[in-house]
Amino acid sequence: MGRLAVESVAVTALNVLGQAAGFLLYAVIAGLFGADARTDAFFLALTIPALFYGPVVNAISSVLIPQLTEWRLGPAQDVGRRIGTTLLWVGGVSLAAMALVGLTAGPALDLAAPSISAEARAEALADTLRLLSLIPIQGVAAVLAAVFQAWGRFRLPVIAVVARQVGTLTLVIALQPALGARCLPLAFVGGSLLQLATLARFWRVLGLRLAFGARPEPDLARALRLALPLIGGSAALQLGLASTRFLAAGLPEGSVSVLDYAGRISTALLDLLSGGALMVAFVDWSRAASEGALDRLRVQVRRAAQVILFVLVPLAAVLIACRHPVVELLLARGKFSADAAGLAAATMAFFFAWIPVEALGQTYVRLLLAWKETWRIGILATARLAVVVSAALALVGPLGVRGLAYAELLASAATSIAVILVVSRRLEENPLPWLVTTLAKTALCALAAYAVAAGIAATPWPAALRLALAGTSGAGAALGVALILRHEPLQWIRAGLSRAPGARTES
Repeated sequence: MGRLAVESVAVTALNVLGQAAGFLLYAVIAGLFGADARTDAFFLALTIPALFYGPVVNAISSVLIPQLTEWRLGPAQDVGRRIGTTLLWVGGVSLAAMALVGLTAGPALDLAAPSISAEARAEALADTLRLLSLIPIQGVAAVLAAVFQAWGRFRLPVIAVVARQVGTLTLVIALQPALGARCLPLAFVGGSLLQLATLARFWRVLGLRLAFGARPEPDLARALRLALPLIGGSAALQLGLASTRFLAAGLPEGSVSVLDYAGRISTALLDLLSGGALMVAFVDWSRAASEGALDRLRVQVRRAAQVILFVLVPLAAVLIACRHPVVELLLARGKFSADAAGLAAATMAFFFAWIPVEALGQTYVRLLLAWKETWRIGILATARLAVVVSAALALVGPLGVRGLAYAELLASAATSIAVILVVSRRLEENPLPWLVTTLAKTALCALAAYAVAAGIAATPWPAALRLALAGTSGAGAALGVALILRHEPLQWIRAGLSRAPGARTES
């Protein structure tokens, strides 16, 4: 467990670099292009290829890692051939999806966003076609990243993501003077190519020689069967995201961009704060699940959930209190107007509340993946799509963009509750006693953090200074309350950070 803790810290540290570049990327885009019809067209276009590569990437990173772990323990001469065949199939399917999207993008835009102008539709279609190559690039990159993770090289996929973010940012800055907003799809494709090239460059550290075959292995076919409901579920999730963006296209100009800025910043924060730890934990939980170690899984998952709540709920409270300084620091410069900044701040409040809710749900979903119960994930994702679409349709009229963000929060909360109940039943555990206690104590920590942060955020100081002071003071207030309450997650965090690599623990 000590090695896993060290890897989690290392991956999280690398995530900081990648997400810092990501925050800077969207700050630069907001400053250069603002939130208008042209950026709306780009962000609308970006959701279309994501409908295809998003589910594939999610399925690969979820289902393929346990399968690769089994292959790694098998005969060495078969591993390279199996991985090569997987790459060949993923690349072929991705190219077919790319062709399908290219043929249907125009009618899809007409059907999904009938209220947008002819000029905006033309720009969105052109950007969609420019972004099509993301489908095969991201598919192949996901396979390579899964191999690195299954071999315990958790840091290299994150390094590749850092390269993608930095590359995209560099290309936006370099191409903007000559191409204007048309540089955005080219920059995003170029950054993804750099991510793929980085993974290929470090491939030799695995010592694997690839061989390609057209006929899939029986266990690869089995993994595909497991992946099908997960792909369907991921497609439902992507459809939910796309539905809110297309509904936003019917609102005043800039609404799609504001929703996308807020959503992407919150998603980046979620990945930064929990992605590394969950990535490492997933491999460990997959091993425990294959060994049938139910008692160990019960303890590990419960503690992971409690730590996530303890860390992220007070942080979300601080971010909600500081939503205006966050927007000032990341977005409100250059062409990003004051009206767009106010709308973005109001929208971000819902997305910041979404972060701990979504992280908790993703923690329990990892265990379903470790058990290879992907059909349950597909059902949950489909139900989530129904919730988000229903809530978005009901709320977009009275609340506008804020209603769409609220719909995503409600859908995430409903899904998280459902997956906790499903997994807890499988673990033969009643989650209510520890969950209610943890939420009650964590809520007190969050209230203290919010009160302190809100007071600092209201001062006239520079945004960066307000954020730094509010963050540190809010964290101090939350920690003080946790110490008074003797909140268990704080003790586990302190113990985990003090362990040497390889130290043995009861979990």
